[in-house]
Amino acid sequence: MFLAARLLRKVGITPSAIYDLESFFWTLVFVLLHHNADSRNNFDKGIWKDLVLSGGTRDYGTDGRVKDSLLTDFRAVATIKPGSVLFPYRDLIRELAGYAFEYNEKPREEMGFEAYSEVDKASAINKCISAFEKFVNELESK
Repeated sequence: MFLAARLLRKVGITPSAIYDLESFFWTLVFVLLHHNADSRNNFDKGIWKDLVLSGGTRDYGTDGRVKDSLLTDFRAVATIKPGSVLFPYRDLIRELAGYAFEYNEKPREEMGFEAYSEVDKASAINKCISAFEKFVNELESK
């Protein structure tokens, strides 16, 4: 349920901190949806179904494609609307989904099995830390 999309789609890919960051993203979305289960709207229920309820009943390739689709949707500015339990976190979700999508789509020896470079890992980690710092600063200023 929390595996990175590319790890699900491609057997034999070398694990990386970049995939760990995407796994953390999926964990964050899960926790937000799970913690606010009584307040979920239809949009939230659809994400919950795609992310959780279908998990374990699909093959890895399909699960990876579903996550790719969710990442694409989350990157759009207007995807998460008022009424969604994710709405207060929409900027963070959009930014982190964008990073995950960017690194998932980055070619690695024509989608081969090469690991990410240390520069890629450091860049991904720094981008995620910056996104969280910005989010915390916004929360503190309210």
